[in-house]
Amino acid sequence: MVAIPTSLVTACAEVDDTLHQKSRLAIMAALAANGETGFGQLKEILGLTDGNLSTHLSVLERKEYVEIEKSFRGRRPHTVVRSTEKGRLAFAEYLAALGRIVAEAKGCLGGGQ
Repeated sequence: MVAIPTSLVTACAEVDDTLHQKSRLAIMAALAANGETGFGQLKEILGLTDGNLSTHLSVLERKEYVEIEKSFRGRRPHTVVRSTEKGRLAFAEYLAALGRIVAEAKGCLGGGQ
């Protein structure tokens, strides 16, 4: 039986399950890179359907990781998404946890090859 280092198990446990889902991770990464982003632009960047993007944004909004602002430009609806301070902190912590996992896993492979 192979022993798994406690530090690796601990690092894995620190991963935010909400952000670990690939579409939500991509949304947070896009917001980190672009700041405030329109719904249509997010949809295009990520290649998601309206319904799929809406579902993932709802999850992030319930966790208070994003704010969604709906308005009208003339007669057309306009939706803007931005990450919150809580969301930016959670994203930074997620990236740090991934970094610890990578470092621990490289150590298990023999010194970071």
